[in-house]
Amino acid sequence: MVIDLSVNFIYPSVAFTGAFFLKPVATGLIETEHLTILQETSTGEYIRPYAPNTELIFTFEDTDESIKMFLVDEDTQTINWVDGIIVDISSLSNLPLTLNIGFTSEDEGVFERKLKIYERTPTADLMLGEFIVNAQSIGQDERFDTLLQDLAPMLNAKNIPHLFKEANIKEAKPDWELINYKSKHAVLEYNQITPYIGSYKALINAIKWLGYEDIKVKEWFRDVKVGNKLGLYIPYEAEQRAKTILYFTPEERRNLKKLNELSLIYCINRDTGEVDEWGNPTTENCYEYNLDEILIKLFSLKTWLEKIL
Repeated sequence: MVIDLSVNFIYPSVAFTGAFFLKPVATGLIETEHLTILQETSTGEYIRPYAPNTELIFTFEDTDESIKMFLVDEDTQTINWVDGIIVDISSLSNLPLTLNIGFTSEDEGVFERKLKIYERTPTADLMLGEFIVNAQSIGQDERFDTLLQDLAPMLNAKNIPHLFKEANIKEAKPDWELINYKSKHAVLEYNQITPYIGSYKALINAIKWLGYEDIKVKEWFRDVKVGNKLGLYIPYEAEQRAKTILYFTPEERRNLKKLNELSLIYCINRDTGEVDEWGNPTTENCYEYNLDEILIKLFSLKTWLEKIL
């Protein structure tokens, strides 16, 4: 056996390997990941990968269409899905090299695709790295759907996919990961809601199930003696709800008539406890959505509660 012990330089002398795991996503929806690539210089600075008269090739080498790269055209606001891209790295820049990877599938399951990186030279394409990209699509768990059809049809999360606080109303398709979680929750907690339809217990537990625990509920009374209306917040804790009427004196209770009215009080923004440079209190939004989306969700919540409870 002959072993070559020469010290001739071989380029590239090493190839990088690794794996990327995309966040699981519901079937039909899209999950994306943005990879940022930087090069460390001899002075310790981080710059965009640089080599004179050189291009980097990023390519998926198998035929699975579920995982791809994508390019964003900022002028036309369109997205182009591709299996490979070529990047010119012959110019110095402090901006990182960003690679966009996306995944979507109509079928439930685990997916994997191999991403390879090459450096293009005048004579050959030299492999610099090989990475495995893993993704998972989540479908409906039909076990919960079957159980809820028998136990509590009104709590079937599949029928109200965009009503939950955590749901994105801009998504055209249901988020099965969220729906499966809420369906499991409904199977475990339906006995705290359906047997008490028409009571505060059912109302509060339904609001909690939908995720709107930051909403306050106010019940209304009319003072028949003077004709004005009085409002009282309903506590979320059961033991406190039994004491609400005690907020009124015996004299007041004799003149109060309970009205068939409830108010849902919600938060738009809240004080952060800090001040800006001019000494004004700063606030933050209570929701990740804009005001129009909040109103759409809360109106849907009001309609559903009136219909079901």
